[in-house]
Amino acid sequence: MRRSTLMACVCFAWTVVGQAVAHGAPTVQERATDMLALVGGERLFGILVGPPHGGKVGIVVDRQWFRKHLGDFYRKTLAGEDGRRRAVLEQLRDRLAAWRQRREEPKLLANFIQRSLTQTEQRLRLLDDEKAPPEPSQLVLVEIPLAQVRKQYVQPAATRRVLALAWQERLPGAEEQTAAALIEQLRARKIDHELTSPNLSDRLGAMTQDERQWAAKVALVEYEILGKPHYKGAGGKLVRDDGGQAPPDLTELLAGLLQDQVGDLLGELLDPAGGGGAKPQGADKLAQAMAGATREAAAEGLNGLRVSYLSQDPLNHKVTVRASFLARMPDGAWLPIWEHTATADTTAPRKNEEEQLAKDPQVAKLLELAKGLGIDVNDERLRTALRHGVVTSETLQAVNRAFIEFMLPNVRRLDGPLLAVPDGAGVK
Repeated sequence: MRRSTLMACVCFAWTVVGQAVAHGAPTVQERATDMLALVGGERLFGILVGPPHGGKVGIVVDRQWFRKHLGDFYRKTLAGEDGRRRAVLEQLRDRLAAWRQRREEPKLLANFIQRSLTQTEQRLRLLDDEKAPPEPSQLVLVEIPLAQVRKQYVQPAATRRVLALAWQERLPGAEEQTAAALIEQLRARKIDHELTSPNLSDRLGAMTQDERQWAAKVALVEYEILGKPHYKGAGGKLVRDDGGQAPPDLTELLAGLLQDQVGDLLGELLDPAGGGGAKPQGADKLAQAMAGATREAAAEGLNGLRVSYLSQDPLNHKVTVRASFLARMPDGAWLPIWEHTATADTTAPRKNEEEQLAKDPQVAKLLELAKGLGIDVNDERLRTALRHGVVTSETLQAVNRAFIEFMLPNVRRLDGPLLAVPDGAGVK
């Protein structure tokens, strides 16, 4: 072969290789997917589900992708799927019947349980209709023993949202594309990937739930229907703020918050009876308040408990709201199945701040109380505390939105999706 011909072949080969590399599959960091790499060499791309549970880690994957890229593993994993579907629905039917017996009141909840039981019995009858077998679900949950997991990669929440929206829109090959490419396709459909909440509750098949996961589902559904109990608090003090209860008194919450700042004169004036004796501090104070809230909820026969807890960092001008939802487990312990933290800067300029303060009836009450105690209403400490009230209100609204985003997809179906229940003893 002539030298010029040989060089041309080499250059062509390098060009092909270069193109293959340039147009190769995107890295996992570039995609919108989480990833599980198994010791057997398989790689699963999808959305990881909560922390490991029962010695296994779960990942939701698209059925078509799973079958196309991991055919043998797909067939092995989903063997007996029809039988499992029936077993899940039979278990759900029995659990609903037991739930109905426990919850004859209130009628709103009892009627929901009865409707759910009737629908589940209808779904079981349809499984026997050979002319209209159920359609396979778009998504499947794959549970992998931890011993078989070699490596995992978890995307930021905002990136996982992109994949969920791509699945919702059934964008082809979403797992093999970059997050940027998916965002462009969503934009072409006029879908804002930052503001739109995906709803995949109807894309998964019926899923097996253990007793703790079912208890968490019951707690969340009951809370969604009953709207209680919701506790708000600060400084180790929690007060009820839900349907049928008087709204929490701002003076109580502010006093509790200021009591956390040892030696603060304003806190002492707002709660003059609070001095004297050793006081629990920090996490101990919150733990005591949480224990009291769970006892009260259990005494009312409630199974779900929501808490919004305020803390402030005056040196750094920050207000933080830590929110959680606790579910009562079969052993009586309360475990968090959702937690969220939102922080705001109290020095950031806000429109109409003084006007908001002037219109708030609780602020007016606090100012009246301050006058009665001989505190100058123009005292900078008091004005700062009131300004924090505006910021706190905004932060609580943000937390409320986050909770609704968590709750709604998880109460649309009783046979899934699975709720993440942490290991541990919880609060009793």
